[in-house]
Amino acid sequence: DDVVAALSAGLGASTGSGQTFTNREDIVASVAARNLADLLGIDLAAVHYDPVEYRITRDTVAAYVRQRLAGPVTFASAVASPADQSPTDLPTASQTPTRMIRMAGMRATIAKRMHASLREMAQLTLAMDADMSAVVADRARRKQDGVTVGFTDYVVAAAARALRQHPNVNAQITTDGIAVLPDIHVGLAVALDDGLMVPVVRHTDRLDLAALSAETTRLADAARTGSLKLDELEGGTFSVSALGMFGVDMFTPVINPPNVAILGVGRLRDDVIVVDGAVTTCKRLTLSLTWDHRVLDGAPAAAFCKTIADLLA
Repeated sequence: DDVVAALSAGLGASTGSGQTFTNREDIVASVAARNLADLLGIDLAAVHYDPVEYRITRDTVAAYVRQRLAGPVTFASAVASPADQSPTDLPTASQTPTRMIRMAGMRATIAKRMHASLREMAQLTLAMDADMSAVVADRARRKQDGVTVGFTDYVVAAAARALRQHPNVNAQITTDGIAVLPDIHVGLAVALDDGLMVPVVRHTDRLDLAALSAETTRLADAARTGSLKLDELEGGTFSVSALGMFGVDMFTPVINPPNVAILGVGRLRDDVIVVDGAVTTCKRLTLSLTWDHRVLDGAPAAAFCKTIADLLA
């Protein structure tokens, strides 16, 4: 979209000078950034360095293009040299490190997106227990029939159906206001050795448990083998992140923009409870819902989470 808009605005027109800006060796830039700048005829000397990756990236070139399309570039920003664009000062290591892990690639992208998410949203988290006894029994019955469904799949299915009843959670904030979205596409966080990816299950609320489980398994395998397609990572309207397999009960998941909420799933455990004066046990897990307070107040957020817990029960 940036390329098309820039070409329409004439930013990619040849200057006639024959100068190839992107071949300057004193500018540190990614290959993608150089390709985009070369296509549009952008002088990389006018583009800011990324404060995390310490270089010009495709995103910073795109941001420069958006700035140009929005209005005239100020003289100061147009002539600033890379040396003038130092990242935010960070403290030096308090000890001699055993090794340095460069904040680049997937790690840098996660860092930028999560920091921006916390900076730009009013995020709060609530926790609620869900009775999983019926789920455990249903899963055992399905397993006898040769169908294995993960516990997280039940939570994803319940969340998708809860989004039908609470459509304001299936939304995003735009310049015009809160956009309530008609289709429900739930993203499922998948942990990788070097980071995290969130492939998206399309029309999640329309899938039965068997189909949902097959799709989440396929997407998780594709994420771990690096074979995910771009469209399988885009368009999510809500996210689910599970840490129960690590013994975690409750945590604070960070919203994946442009979503306005994310659900964390804790470990399945045995709880001692009192029912009609008798002591018994039940299977429970804790749901951790983080939501954007600009979109939802506490009461509707709690009602949404309770609907998920009720559906699981």
